Amino acid sequence: MTSLPPRQLTAAASRYSVKTTNSSRVSRTDSSWQQEAWRFFKEVPEVRFAGTWVGNAMSGASLYAGRRADDGTIERAPDDHPAAEIVREIAGGADGQANLLGDFGPHLVVAGEGWIVVKPTADETSSIDGCDWRVLSTREVKQQGGGKLTAEFDGEEIAIPPYDPNAEPDPMAPIAIRVWKPSPDRHIEADSPVRSSLGLLEELQLLNAAVAAIARSRITGRGVLLVPKGTRFPTSPGTAGDAEDDLLEVFLEVASTAIREPDSAAATVPIILEVPAEVISDIKWMSFESHFDELALKLRDEAIRRFANGLEVPAEILLGLSDANHWCTLPETEIMTARGWKTYDQLTPGELVLTLNHETGLSEWQPLQKVNTWQVTDERMIRMKGKRHHSVTTAGHRWPVQTGHPNWRKRSWTTSGELVAGLTESDAPQFRNTFLVTGAPSASLPAEQKYSDALVELVAWYFTEGSNATRPGRKTPKVVIHQSHLVNADNCARIERALTNLFGPASDRLDKGGRYSSPESAARRAEARRLHAEHPDMPNNEIGRKIGVSGVMVGKYLKEDAKTRDDVPRWRKKLNSSGDMTHYVLNSAAAGVILEHAPRRVVSPDFVRALSRAQLELFIDTAVRGDGWHIGNTPVLSQKDPAMLDAFELAVILSGRAPLRHEHTSEGISSNGPRTKTQHIVTAGSTTTFAPQTQHITEETYSGTIWCPTTPNGTWLARYDGTVFYTGNSAWAISAEAVRLGVEPRLAIVCHALTTQWLRPLLEDEAVEDPDEWLVWYDTSQLRVQANRAQTALEAFQAGLISAAAARRETGFDEADAPTAEEAAQKRAPDQTPSADDEEETPSNVTTLPVGETTSIPDTLPASAAQPERVLAAVDGLIWAALQAAGERLRNKPACPRSERARAREIVPAELHTVFPVEQDMIDAWHLLDGAWVRVPEVARRYGLNPECLTGVLDDYARALIAARHPHTYEDTVRVLRAPCIADAA
Repeated sequence: MTSLPPRQLTAAASRYSVKTTNSSRVSRTDSSWQQEAWRFFKEVPEVRFAGTWVGNAMSGASLYAGRRADDGTIERAPDDHPAAEIVREIAGGADGQANLLGDFGPHLVVAGEGWIVVKPTADETSSIDGCDWRVLSTREVKQQGGGKLTAEFDGEEIAIPPYDPNAEPDPMAPIAIRVWKPSPDRHIEADSPVRSSLGLLEELQLLNAAVAAIARSRITGRGVLLVPKGTRFPTSPGTAGDAEDDLLEVFLEVASTAIREPDSAAATVPIILEVPAEVISDIKWMSFESHFDELALKLRDEAIRRFANGLEVPAEILLGLSDANHWCTLPETEIMTARGWKTYDQLTPGELVLTLNHETGLSEWQPLQKVNTWQVTDERMIRMKGKRHHSVTTAGHRWPVQTGHPNWRKRSWTTSGELVAGLTESDAPQFRNTFLVTGAPSASLPAEQKYSDALVELVAWYFTEGSNATRPGRKTPKVVIHQSHLVNADNCARIERALTNLFGPASDRLDKGGRYSSPESAARRAEARRLHAEHPDMPNNEIGRKIGVSGVMVGKYLKEDAKTRDDVPRWRKKLNSSGDMTHYVLNSAAAGVILEHAPRRVVSPDFVRALSRAQLELFIDTAVRGDGWHIGNTPVLSQKDPAMLDAFELAVILSGRAPLRHEHTSEGISSNGPRTKTQHIVTAGSTTTFAPQTQHITEETYSGTIWCPTTPNGTWLARYDGTVFYTGNSAWAISAEAVRLGVEPRLAIVCHALTTQWLRPLLEDEAVEDPDEWLVWYDTSQLRVQANRAQTALEAFQAGLISAAAARRETGFDEADAPTAEEAAQKRAPDQTPSADDEEETPSNVTTLPVGETTSIPDTLPASAAQPERVLAAVDGLIWAALQAAGERLRNKPACPRSERARAREIVPAELHTVFPVEQDMIDAWHLLDGAWVRVPEVARRYGLNPECLTGVLDDYARALIAARHPHTYEDTVRVLRAPCIADAA
């Protein structure tokens, strides 16, 4: 993590050194327990999981500069304020800060303490060009005599000098900042949840060892047989008939085999004894099983549960009972990157991956933000398998879906678990019309062509119908495209037309007299001529050995008419010996043009990504003409090498279709005997969705690694078992309780250290006014990300809960897209005179935002007669009853996790939606308002209102409240009844 240091770094660094190297502060702390805690981190999976989980969560937060307002909230500093500039430079920026915060997770969970060490770096002129930020453990930062600290930095110990106010500060001196969670009984000492669990973890280790011993023990598992004296094992082959094997020796051999190879037959097959028939009744079995075997398992589970309760995070996170952090899929599931398909362990944050913009329905290349992995045990997994789709995901895994009739489908979100539950409920028909997205047109295709159509065709012809080989004495591969003029005359005409358009007419001779054009070849030719002039009698072979070529080549070098190449691309065609095949041969210059985009006949993904929409279709059509066929209108391509299909598959994906990859294996006979032939096939399907039904779904449990990426769109293109699909869950969101209990307190500790030891001293050096008012603070909003953040932002803006700037940010626009003052004035109603304090983001201006469908709370409408108080009271009661019933149902839905349900019971049901966000589409999916308006017609007729109008207005209003997380008030009832259809009736 490297950052460019501010100019005032040196003086501030002196402060850090004296504060962190004061021997009287450091030496008196009791840190003996920390080494034991780190041992458990390495040896006990539950401890490692807890530290890693907190670190992953902390890395999802962002840092900013601000100051505390009178109401306790943190106001962000202006972007041009020195405090904002200093915080932006911490650890080199946002990526480095994410790593810094993430690294602190294990330190604060395990040891309760860590160090930030900042080491200035210098360029070749010894000028400071940046800083290297590291998070080090208490084992890596040590105190030596005289109050001096040393830090282990990349295996090298560096000294951190104490502050000397009378000495000239050293600009290259490293800085150390101690960050710790204070112990309640002694502030200077560190404390952590693992510290209080050391005894419990020791017990857990003993129980783990006991369970392992029970699993390995053949005696415990199978017992022993008591046999009469004289009983013997069956005689071994080749031994005398009366020979008897040593019973103990054989027994130990069988037992050791069972321990060494748990899956061997020795672990389960009983030991065989050969006994006389009359003594069989005397053989008895003695079991060594004890009640401790079962008790050990229970005690171990109880120890894990007790440790989870003491972690200062919701226990269900460690116990695997929370759906919030299991939004993942199997490790075999691949993701489409700009360099092709990759598994999770091949990914690098920042590289481009293909995502789905679920608002527009188009695919987009976006930078990968993070790769999240988890270890789970007996995790509930949902397998969906059909002819063109196969996926295995956790129950909480999110999906961008389309619902409804094919001609008017609506975009929404669901989870694997909700989909399964909906398909099994007879009263949930909407799930039978739920479509997963498997194909989407690309929004990232170039508007103008980068390559000619002729080049696109020739690359497709070459990778399907071409060959390449290196000719003797040449370094440049020979490129040939093959086609039968007897069977495919049209293909031959297309190839020749493309070659002519790209390289000109066919040539009779490719090299045109030129062979030795490279600088290396020219140098060898000059050296050969020099040696020959100085040593006329030296044989050509001897000259060749000296310059690294053959004697024949030396003879060509010595000719007066030595050939030189003009590097002009040329091609010619020739027939094979039987006359039924045309070979289109390209010289090295022409071959280089093709090989640049398809080395070894594997087309580069960069080439495919640069094609226009029309060129993608040209590439697909040409490839299928070369080595494919059509099933109806569906293109199919086959290749022996699966890598050669990747570019074709990518072209199909970017064209908006869903490819399907599979293998076909056939048995045959060759001159060398039987052989197995495998062909890899990609089908460019015309359908872009998959509607899972009950017969497609099975449930299973899984133990091992699960993973998911994080992308700006919250989606990614996945491939599993040859099928591709756009899926969600990329945003790693966790419950508000987990953030509040397990993440934010630790973020506050780090922010306090950065504030007091970094930000404020630097502000003092810059003579900034009131430096002690400014602080480093954290933003955890990304950890609580909702499934459809853009839609939620619009609804929150329309409800007056966020600013227009925030709405633009969450919907992908920047401030350059904001309307000017003139544009905003033009969009106001003609009779609306803006007041002096009108701003763009006031709720009265929400109608200026271009939104097709709105769920905003109805605003004040003109021309309405005041409704009688009794009407307002009746309608207010209807709304409250509907929200009350919706809240009761919401308590048992995924929006309210199990960990939150105790708190949910303390909240008035009618206001539960303001705490637990509900997506608009889930209102119907979870039946929140079912039966809510059955009494509306009766009330409407009683007061002379339009029943249909009142029902529609109340339903729209309640849905808007739930989606916008807005509470109902009596004053809102007045606004609701100002709807035109109600006002007219009144």
